[in-house]
Amino acid sequence: MKKTLTLLLLTICASTTFAQVNWAIKSLKSPTELVTESSTTGTPIVAVIECENLGTETVKAGDSIIFNLLVLSPDLPAGQNILYRYPENASYVLAVLSEDVPPNGTYDITINQTIPIYTSISINVVVGVSSYLLDRSANLIDSDSTNNLLGAPIIWYNEYRNGVSVNEVDYNGKVAAYPNPANDILNVELLYTKVADVKIELVDLVGKSVISEGFPNLSEHGAFQLSTTSIKNGVYILKVTNGSEISTRKVTISH
Repeated sequence: MKKTLTLLLLTICASTTFAQVNWAIKSLKSPTELVTESSTTGTPIVAVIECENLGTETVKAGDSIIFNLLVLSPDLPAGQNILYRYPENASYVLAVLSEDVPPNGTYDITINQTIPIYTSISINVVVGVSSYLLDRSANLIDSDSTNNLLGAPIIWYNEYRNGVSVNEVDYNGKVAAYPNPANDILNVELLYTKVADVKIELVDLVGKSVISEGFPNLSEHGAFQLSTTSIKNGVYILKVTNGSEISTRKVTISH
């Protein structure tokens, strides 16, 4: 009896093909760049995520997927580098597929939003996207979860597409300083943040303040200029106080 049952199970297994699910992100069709619209309206973004069914089973219309999008700064430390998240108040968006996706077929997810921040200089960012199948009726598990994420490096331009290029900007965290080294003028810009009462200082390496300027009650932009014509050549600490937030970085003066 035991031998007969074993042969029966072997026969069933040999005649059954287990369908595999492998939902993946194939590409990020857009954006290829971001362009600030204005300091008041922010930056529009239209993202098209191209997903692909790499499995052997058709993913059916009506199946659920989840997805999200992040705009990241590669120059900020992990945990502080998310400039924008979609959705803003949840980890993922839950959606229902509107059509069947056969094996090797593709499916586009479109996100049309406005990022409520802007940049006044050109900066490097990374757009990261992810998508997964969820709550399938057959309870099938994605066979490869390593291809459900994708990051694409792009340029985020200011509204005029002009000014300093990405390669010329020296920025660290929320403060940009250029040119660095500076000759007669040092431009200082605050990124990804609201501008409150601002104080900008240039301090030498022994702690002596050589420039200290206040810019009170500025709320529409975060761009400032310091005259460095009378400053001796050398390395200095740029200290920017924006309300209760303080940022520092090294800059060089070279006439």
